[in-house]
Amino acid sequence: MQATMCRIAHSENCRGNEVDSCNQKGLVGVESYCGRKEASTLDRGRKTCGVITVLAAIVVILVGACSSSRETARRARCTSNLKQLGLALHMYSLDHNGALPESLGALLAPDYPSGSEALECPGHRIAGTGPASYIYVRGLPGEETQPSIIAYDASPDHHGGGRNVLFADGHVGYHTEDDFELLLQDFLDEYESRVTLIPLEIP
Repeated sequence: MQATMCRIAHSENCRGNEVDSCNQKGLVGVESYCGRKEASTLDRGRKTCGVITVLAAIVVILVGACSSSRETARRARCTSNLKQLGLALHMYSLDHNGALPESLGALLAPDYPSGSEALECPGHRIAGTGPASYIYVRGLPGEETQPSIIAYDASPDHHGGGRNVLFADGHVGYHTEDDFELLLQDFLDEYESRVTLIPLEIP
Protein backbone atom coordinates (compact mmCIF):
# COMPACT_ATOMS: atom_id res chain seq x y z
CA MET A 1 0.00 0.00 0.00
CA GLN A 2 2.78 2.42 0.95
CA ALA A 3 4.70 1.61 -2.24
CA THR A 4 1.54 2.26 -4.30
CA MET A 5 1.01 5.61 -2.58
CA CYS A 6 4.68 6.30 -3.15
CA ARG A 7 4.28 5.78 -6.92
CA ILE A 8 1.16 7.95 -6.97
CA ALA A 9 2.92 10.70 -5.04
CA HIS A 10 5.89 10.34 -7.35
CA SER A 11 3.78 10.57 -10.50
CA GLU A 12 2.25 13.81 -9.23
CA ASN A 13 5.37 15.44 -7.81
CA CYS A 14 8.47 13.76 -9.32
CA ARG A 15 9.45 12.85 -12.84
CA GLY A 16 11.93 10.93 -14.99
CA ASN A 17 14.23 8.24 -13.68
CA GLU A 18 13.65 9.08 -10.00
CA VAL A 19 11.16 6.14 -9.57
CA ASP A 20 13.77 3.80 -8.09
CA SER A 21 14.79 6.44 -5.57
CA CYS A 22 11.11 6.90 -4.73
CA ASN A 23 10.56 3.19 -4.11
CA GLN A 24 13.64 2.96 -1.91
CA LYS A 25 12.88 6.05 0.21
CA GLY A 26 9.19 5.39 0.79
CA LEU A 27 6.32 7.85 0.79
CA VAL A 28 7.62 10.17 3.49
CA GLY A 29 11.02 10.40 1.85
CA VAL A 30 9.50 11.08 -1.57
CA GLU A 31 7.22 13.82 -0.31
CA SER A 32 10.19 15.43 1.41
CA TYR A 33 12.37 15.05 -1.66
CA CYS A 34 9.76 16.43 -4.05
CA GLY A 35 8.92 19.26 -1.67
CA ARG A 36 12.57 20.28 -1.62
CA LYS A 37 12.68 20.14 -5.41
CA GLU A 38 9.59 22.37 -5.76
CA ALA A 39 11.02 24.82 -3.21
CA SER A 40 14.30 24.91 -5.12
CA THR A 41 12.45 25.62 -8.38
CA LEU A 42 10.47 28.44 -6.77
CA ASP A 43 13.66 29.86 -5.28
CA ARG A 44 15.35 29.88 -8.69
CA GLY A 45 12.28 31.59 -10.16
CA ARG A 46 12.38 34.30 -7.50
CA LYS A 47 16.09 34.88 -8.13
CA THR A 48 15.50 35.13 -11.88
CA CYS A 49 12.72 37.66 -11.36
CA GLY A 50 14.99 39.64 -9.07
CA VAL A 51 17.77 39.73 -11.67
CA ILE A 52 15.31 40.82 -14.39
CA THR A 53 13.99 43.61 -12.15
CA VAL A 54 17.50 44.90 -11.45
CA LEU A 55 18.42 44.81 -15.15
CA ALA A 56 15.22 46.68 -16.07
CA ALA A 57 16.02 49.36 -13.50
CA ILE A 58 19.55 49.74 -14.90
CA VAL A 59 18.18 50.11 -18.45
CA VAL A 60 15.76 52.85 -17.31
CA ILE A 61 18.60 54.73 -15.59
CA LEU A 62 20.88 54.46 -18.63
CA VAL A 63 18.16 55.61 -21.03
CA GLY A 64 17.43 58.62 -18.83
CA ALA A 65 21.13 59.48 -18.60
CA CYS A 66 21.56 59.24 -22.38
CA SER A 67 18.53 61.46 -22.97
CA SER A 68 19.85 64.04 -20.52
CA SER A 69 23.28 63.98 -22.17
CA ARG A 70 21.77 64.54 -25.61
CA GLU A 71 19.76 67.52 -24.36
CA THR A 72 22.86 68.98 -22.70
CA ALA A 73 24.75 68.65 -26.01
CA ARG A 74 21.92 70.31 -27.97
CA ARG A 75 21.75 73.19 -25.49
CA ALA A 76 25.53 73.68 -25.72
CA ARG A 77 25.35 73.71 -29.52
CA CYS A 78 22.53 76.25 -29.41
CA THR A 79 24.60 78.44 -27.06
CA SER A 80 27.50 78.27 -29.53
CA ASN A 81 25.17 79.23 -32.41
CA LEU A 82 23.88 82.28 -30.58
CA LYS A 83 27.40 83.38 -29.63
CA GLN A 84 28.37 83.17 -33.31
CA LEU A 85 25.34 85.27 -34.18
CA GLY A 86 26.33 87.79 -31.52
CA LEU A 87 29.83 88.08 -32.97
CA ALA A 88 28.47 88.39 -36.51
CA LEU A 89 26.02 91.11 -35.41
CA HIS A 90 28.85 93.04 -33.79
CA MET A 91 30.93 92.83 -36.97
CA TYR A 92 27.91 93.85 -39.07
CA SER A 93 27.34 96.92 -36.90
CA LEU A 94 30.99 97.95 -37.35
CA ASP A 95 30.55 97.74 -41.12
CA HIS A 96 27.28 99.71 -41.12
CA ASN A 97 27.95 102.69 -38.86
CA GLY A 98 26.48 101.05 -35.77
CA ALA A 99 23.30 99.76 -37.41
CA LEU A 100 22.12 96.19 -36.98
CA PRO A 101 20.54 94.19 -39.84
CA GLU A 102 16.83 94.06 -40.56
CA SER A 103 16.98 90.29 -40.25
CA LEU A 104 19.50 87.63 -39.29
CA GLY A 105 19.48 86.44 -42.89
CA ALA A 106 21.86 89.32 -43.67
CA LEU A 107 24.51 87.49 -41.65
CA LEU A 108 24.74 84.73 -44.26
CA ALA A 109 27.15 86.90 -46.26
CA PRO A 110 30.67 85.40 -46.32
CA ASP A 111 32.02 88.42 -44.44
CA TYR A 112 30.50 87.21 -41.17
CA PRO A 113 31.31 84.10 -39.09
CA SER A 114 27.89 82.50 -39.18
CA GLY A 115 26.72 79.88 -41.63
CA SER A 116 23.16 78.73 -42.11
CA GLU A 117 23.65 76.04 -39.44
CA ALA A 118 24.17 78.78 -36.85
CA LEU A 119 20.73 80.18 -37.67
CA GLU A 120 18.92 77.07 -36.43
CA CYS A 121 18.69 75.73 -32.91
CA PRO A 122 19.56 71.99 -32.93
CA GLY A 123 16.47 71.31 -30.85
CA HIS A 124 14.18 73.01 -33.37
CA ARG A 125 13.50 70.16 -35.77
CA ILE A 126 13.38 67.60 -32.95
CA ALA A 127 10.72 69.60 -31.10
CA GLY A 128 8.71 70.18 -34.30
CA THR A 129 7.57 73.59 -33.10
CA GLY A 130 6.94 75.24 -36.45
CA PRO A 131 9.12 77.11 -38.95
CA ALA A 132 10.71 79.62 -36.53
CA SER A 133 13.95 78.61 -34.85
CA TYR A 134 15.09 81.87 -33.24
CA ILE A 135 13.43 85.21 -32.58
CA TYR A 136 15.49 88.26 -33.54
CA VAL A 137 14.92 91.59 -31.80
CA ARG A 138 15.13 94.19 -34.55
CA GLY A 139 15.61 97.84 -33.71
CA LEU A 140 18.31 97.89 -31.04
CA PRO A 141 21.22 100.25 -31.78
CA GLY A 142 24.46 98.52 -32.65
CA GLU A 143 26.30 100.26 -29.83
CA GLU A 144 23.90 98.84 -27.23
CA THR A 145 26.02 97.37 -24.43
CA GLN A 146 23.38 96.88 -21.78
CA PRO A 147 22.17 93.28 -21.20
CA SER A 148 19.29 93.79 -23.63
CA ILE A 149 17.78 90.79 -25.41
CA ILE A 150 18.82 90.53 -29.03
CA ALA A 151 17.80 86.97 -29.99
CA TYR A 152 16.36 83.88 -28.28
CA ASP A 153 14.89 80.43 -28.86
CA ALA A 154 11.50 80.65 -30.54
CA SER A 155 10.05 77.92 -28.32
CA PRO A 156 10.78 76.53 -24.84
CA ASP A 157 10.26 73.06 -26.33
CA HIS A 158 13.67 73.34 -27.98
CA HIS A 159 15.29 72.63 -24.61
CA GLY A 160 12.68 70.89 -22.51
CA GLY A 161 11.03 73.92 -20.93
CA GLY A 162 13.60 76.71 -21.24
CA ARG A 163 15.30 79.02 -23.73
CA ASN A 164 18.76 80.22 -24.59
CA VAL A 165 18.94 84.00 -24.85
CA LEU A 166 21.55 86.15 -26.65
CA PHE A 167 22.09 89.54 -25.06
CA ALA A 168 23.42 92.67 -26.74
CA ASP A 169 26.66 92.53 -24.74
CA GLY A 170 27.45 89.16 -26.40
CA HIS A 171 26.79 86.68 -23.62
CA VAL A 172 24.26 83.84 -23.82
CA GLY A 173 22.22 82.59 -20.87
CA TYR A 174 19.75 79.76 -20.36
CA HIS A 175 16.45 80.61 -18.65
CA THR A 176 13.50 78.50 -17.61
CA GLU A 177 10.26 79.55 -19.28
CA ASP A 178 8.91 81.30 -16.19
CA ASP A 179 12.13 83.31 -15.77
CA PHE A 180 12.26 84.06 -19.48
CA GLU A 181 8.71 85.43 -19.57
CA LEU A 182 9.55 87.83 -16.75
CA LEU A 183 12.81 88.80 -18.46
CA LEU A 184 11.10 89.43 -21.80
CA GLN A 185 8.29 91.42 -20.22
CA ASP A 186 10.76 93.68 -18.41
CA PHE A 187 12.66 94.15 -21.66
CA LEU A 188 9.54 95.01 -23.66
CA ASP A 189 8.36 97.43 -20.99
CA GLU A 190 11.50 99.43 -21.72
CA TYR A 191 12.03 98.86 -25.45
CA GLU A 192 8.66 97.88 -26.93
CA SER A 193 8.21 101.13 -28.84
CA ARG A 194 11.65 100.73 -30.45
CA VAL A 195 11.95 97.06 -31.35
CA THR A 196 10.20 94.41 -33.41
CA LEU A 197 10.34 90.68 -32.73
CA ILE A 198 11.19 88.91 -36.00
CA PRO A 199 10.83 85.10 -36.21
CA LEU A 200 13.73 83.51 -38.05
CA GLU A 201 12.08 80.88 -40.22
CA ILE A 202 13.99 77.81 -41.37
CA PRO A 203 12.72 76.24 -44.64
